[in-house]
Amino acid sequence: MIRLLILSAVIVCALGASLRNETSSFFEGRIIGGYPVNIGNIPYQVSVRTYGSHSCGGSILNENTVVTAAHCTSDFLTMILDLLLNVFSVRVKSSYHASGGQVIRVAKIIQNPQYNSQTVDYDISLLKLEKALTFGDGVQPIPLLNSGDVVPDGDLITVSGWGRLSENGPIPSQLQAIKIPKMNDVVCQNALMVTDAPMTDRKLCAGTLSGGNNTCYGDSGGPAVWNGVLVGIVSYSINGCARTNYPTVYTKVANPEIMIWINNNL
Repeated sequence: MIRLLILSAVIVCALGASLRNETSSFFEGRIIGGYPVNIGNIPYQVSVRTYGSHSCGGSILNENTVVTAAHCTSDFLTMILDLLLNVFSVRVKSSYHASGGQVIRVAKIIQNPQYNSQTVDYDISLLKLEKALTFGDGVQPIPLLNSGDVVPDGDLITVSGWGRLSENGPIPSQLQAIKIPKMNDVVCQNALMVTDAPMTDRKLCAGTLSGGNNTCYGDSGGPAVWNGVLVGIVSYSINGCARTNYPTVYTKVANPEIMIWINNNL
């Protein structure tokens, strides 16, 4: 009976997580307007998986740690069940989210305790892997932008993931990437003022207010990279994917608070 109840809870939780990702106005973060890319060019990218299916992106920080978004790990029932059933895993060394490479179970989830699901602030989690990674072709860590450093406005950031190809479109089998400009913080702040998730020092924005090119469902938690270093984690967009007048928001890893938390938990 206990085993049956656990199985039923897993099914309900999985369906609930899927429904949340498809309908929420936040967390809508494929790369829309992007291009296929080989994992050899983005060897730090991983597919974060729940219940055996791709759910979010992530980035390799060291041989046993992946960084992703907190909203990818914050479902309460999923976290409880993960303690019993290890529902979280990552696929590494593959350009395809559903095949190839190596799948490794997540041994421990460290979610930032200040994560706020309403304002989507401190949106970052670390995943400790059950087995250490062996670095080589297609598997490499990504260094972090130095604490306090700033990406110049307009500089191109590379974002990658297996998110939807359009707001209601299909999920691609192969990894996608796109280069989008870093947005000015004041412009981003003004665009987010009408939302319940305003700009903070832990966030940065990328893309343009004209929309059309950015992240979508399934890209959440994935990397935003500038000059070979990780500068952001795909966090959320507003009212859909790559919409006009709404930028995509990323967790700013170079924020001193975020950087201290990462280093304390590595």
